[in-house]
Amino acid sequence: MIHKLKIRLVALYTVTASAILVLVLFGACYINIVQIKNNSLDDYKELRETLVNKLQSENIVAQSWLSQLEAANHLIIHIEDNGTPFLFKGSWKSSTPRAIMINRAKKAALAEGIDTSARSFYSDNYQSSLFHLRGNHREAAYASMNLISVKGGVKSLTLVQFHPDVKKQIILLLFLYLFIYLAGCLALFLVSLFYVGKALEPVVKSQKRQNEFIAAASHDLRSPLAVIQANASSLLIEENNNKQFVPKIMDECSRMSKLIGDMLILASSDAKTWTIQKSPIDTETYLIDLYDTFLTYCKKKEHNLYLDFPREALPQILVDKDRLTQVISILIDNALSYSPAQTTITLRPYLKKSVFYLEIEDHGIGITKEQKEHIFDRFYRADLSRSDKSHFGLGLSVAKELIELQEGQIKLKDSFEGGSTFIIELPA
Repeated sequence: MIHKLKIRLVALYTVTASAILVLVLFGACYINIVQIKNNSLDDYKELRETLVNKLQSENIVAQSWLSQLEAANHLIIHIEDNGTPFLFKGSWKSSTPRAIMINRAKKAALAEGIDTSARSFYSDNYQSSLFHLRGNHREAAYASMNLISVKGGVKSLTLVQFHPDVKKQIILLLFLYLFIYLAGCLALFLVSLFYVGKALEPVVKSQKRQNEFIAAASHDLRSPLAVIQANASSLLIEENNNKQFVPKIMDECSRMSKLIGDMLILASSDAKTWTIQKSPIDTETYLIDLYDTFLTYCKKKEHNLYLDFPREALPQILVDKDRLTQVISILIDNALSYSPAQTTITLRPYLKKSVFYLEIEDHGIGITKEQKEHIFDRFYRADLSRSDKSHFGLGLSVAKELIELQEGQIKLKDSFEGGSTFIIELPA
């Protein structure tokens, strides 16, 4: 299920991002093509302006200069002085003969009313529109007719420029953008794969945690059910002596009730449906009452309970009193289970930087560094060799959830003289 979801998300993100990328690249490609054409046109106009100025300012134009200008810019330059062509035959051979392109430019100019033979009508410089011509092989070219008034009459400049490089540049540009697009799609796929994997990690962990939770819960529920079933069967067989089986059934029912209650707390916490009823409590009074409640229980377990009050007064705290009592009960019970008899369990409250702390310190077997990393995991038992059936490995998980629901934290450290100390932190 998670694998299919991952594939779908990667495909969705890749396709969506690729569609956006192709639109961006299409826009950029279009702008670049327009820019290439504009640059080509600007170059043509600049060359035309250079020639016009040259013809207007100088009576004699060197053929070597015209040859270099033509060859370097794929130009056809045709100059007439009062209808008489210059003795310049060009410096390169175009795919369409020069004479044909010059005649086509003159015909286009004639359509605008520009006739080089009617030179007496042009007393000022005159410039035709820009013509877009085609050669015999469909090659594109710019052309224009320019009349330049000089002292001796009129010079005409027919200027044609082929621009085959523009098409080549556009094709190269299209291939470049295609390569960028394909590389971008691959990069988007890899990035989507990485980030979707990262985004789904909590889901994968949650599913794994849920499966482990169900497996562990099923295992722990099977044991008391087996005992209940066995004793119920014995009740049917031993009709006259059946009282001995009832306490066992009641004990196992009690164990199941506790386990189901803890599971419901964790499930409600996961579903965010658990509600906390906070109210202000007097910390000192609450802890004294709590001490009196657990003192007899601890003595019954052959342990001492000590309440270590600080010198300064303790503040009121805003908590769910019943849930806080449940957490402390879990921690005290945990300390009793993992501490040898005749040792002391200490409750140590204090205030530090507007935070209320309550330490539950024992001097038992302690918890190793490796165990500390999993001590709050559900169904985790630090000592698997213990045969105590009253613990399912949910207590500390429940305690952590209940404290965090009250905007607090629960931490663990080693006790000074061996053992473990759980620390409850709550806002004061």
